[in-house]
Amino acid sequence: YFDALTLWIASTYTQEAFQYFPRVVFSSPDKQCGKTTALTIVEFLVEKPQRTSSISVSALFRTIEAKRDEGVVLLMDEIDSTFSKNGDKERGEATRQIINEGFIKNGVVHRTEGKNFVVKEFRVACPIVMAGIGKTASPETIRDRSLIFPMRRVLPNERLGLGRLRHKWAELEFAPVRERLANALKPMRKEFEKASDLVEFPEGLSPRQEDVWENLLAVAYVVGGEWSERALRASLRLCDSALEPVSVGREVEALSLCKDVFEEIEEDRISASDLVSKINALEHSPYKDHSYPLNAKRLANLLDEYGIRSVNQGKTRNYHQKDFEKSWAIYLLEPVLSVKTVNEEDQEDSYTFDGFDAS
Repeated sequence: YFDALTLWIASTYTQEAFQYFPRVVFSSPDKQCGKTTALTIVEFLVEKPQRTSSISVSALFRTIEAKRDEGVVLLMDEIDSTFSKNGDKERGEATRQIINEGFIKNGVVHRTEGKNFVVKEFRVACPIVMAGIGKTASPETIRDRSLIFPMRRVLPNERLGLGRLRHKWAELEFAPVRERLANALKPMRKEFEKASDLVEFPEGLSPRQEDVWENLLAVAYVVGGEWSERALRASLRLCDSALEPVSVGREVEALSLCKDVFEEIEEDRISASDLVSKINALEHSPYKDHSYPLNAKRLANLLDEYGIRSVNQGKTRNYHQKDFEKSWAIYLLEPVLSVKTVNEEDQEDSYTFDGFDAS
C-alpha cells in the first residue's frame, strides 16, 4: 500500500505526461479509522491540492476546468454522503459520471450556460483522492478505476509511538519533501511520457487494472533502482483477485447461481420453474427464505442481458447448459459473492464489496 501511494503521489507532479488519472479511495467500515488523516498527508505531499467536501456538481467540473492546467489534485472527504442511499441520487450520479469521465486525459463533460443555453465543454481530467465510510464510499465503477486503501482503527498495543497529527507542524515538515519531489520529478516529464509506452505489466492484470497502474509503473521505471521491483510486487498484491472478490450486479450474480444449479443437477437442461426453485433453495442464494424470492420472469429478464433464453419444448420451457457456457467463460472468471439483501425496491441496484483485509 505504501509503495503504491508513494508512486501515485509522484505521478501527480507530471500529470501532462500521462493518459490516465487513477483515483485513490481511502475507505473504512466506521469512523476514526484514519481516512481524513491519510487525506491530509496526501494534501501536504502533492503540489497543487484542492480540498473539498460536499461540493456541488457544477462547482466540481468548474473547479477542475479552472485549475486543470496547474496540475490540480482534488481531495474529496466524506464522499459516502454523496453516494449513499440517503443522499441526493441525481447529484450522486452526476458526480460519479464526472469522476469516471475524468479518469482519461481527454475526458470532458458538456453543459449549457447563459440565457441562450450555449453548450460549453469542461475538461474534467485530474487526479482525485476520496475518503469515506462503508461500501457506499464509492460506486463500483469508480472503484474499478481506483487504488483502494482500506483503513481500520489502531489496536491498543499499536498506539504506542503514534501521536496526533498536528496540521501546522506537519505542513512545515512536509513542505521540503514536496519541494524535493517537484524539483526531482518535473524535469522528468518526457522520460515519464516515453516510459508509459514501454511499461511491461505483470501477468494477470486486467486491461482496466493496467490502465490504473500504467502511471505508477512508468514512474518506477524512470526512477529505477529497487522501485521497479517494488512497483511490480505492489501491483500484483493489490490486484490479486483472491484478495478482492468481484462485486457484481444482479445479472452476473444470476449467471453464477445458474452455474451452481447446473453443477448440482449434472444435467444439460432444466425447466425454467425448476431452475428458479433451485436458485431460491441454494444455501448461499440471496433469495433463500426471503419475502421476495426469485421468479421466472425476473430470472428471464436478468439472463436476457446475455442473450440467454429458455426454449419452449412441449408444455415446458427449458434452459440449456450450452446456452450459458460462453457467458460463464466471459463473466465468471473470478469469485462472485452475494453481499446484499434482496428487497422489492432494490432489485436492480448495484452494490459493492470491499474484499481487502484491513490488517
